[in-house]
Amino acid sequence: MGKQTVLEACNRVADVADLPFYTELVDALRGAMVALTASEPTMKHYPEAVARHEKAIRDAKSCIKRIDQDAA
Repeated sequence: MGKQTVLEACNRVADVADLPFYTELVDALRGAMVALTASEPTMKHYPEAVARHEKAIRDAKSCIKRIDQDAA
């Protein structure tokens, strides 16, 4: 199953579960995975790596917060 097929299936599940922002959650988790598995940055690129980590964490937290609010 290709990435696009998996994403389409996840979005269908999200629609049924009334979670229209599922794609955002997948993107946030993908960003976190990329940020955490990237090679170690050189000192020159360290600020960019930190920024990627911080953005990934913010995005994931935002999605989780929205899921919690919808569940309440």
